[in-house]
Amino acid sequence: MNHTVSPSPRILAKRNDALLALPLARFRRALADLSANELVALEARLAVQQVRSRWARGGSGIARHRVPGELGMLARRAAAVGRARELRLANTPMPIRLVAPETNVRVLAAPEWDKHAA
Repeated sequence: MNHTVSPSPRILAKRNDALLALPLARFRRALADLSANELVALEARLAVQQVRSRWARGGSGIARHRVPGELGMLARRAAAVGRARELRLANTPMPIRLVAPETNVRVLAAPEWDKHAA
């Protein structure tokens, strides 16, 4: 039997934080390797980081001075994730309809062979 253990939320958060810390070019390349569920988790983590940075903007200390750079970095990451999601949606094949809708089908009357045969 093949048992897969899903990582804990803390490990997923650390993994997503490590992805967000990558330089932008490497971050964009890493997005291609993520599954759809991982991409959703990364978007959620990105939203958490953006909220955290906005809260730090009103604080004091060194974190307040780092916020403008972090918000810009997070905005670029969010744009890259949005583009990756749009590309995935655009590249998914559309389902093929094998049956025409019933509204286009005309019912033809069957010939009455019994009347002509007699």
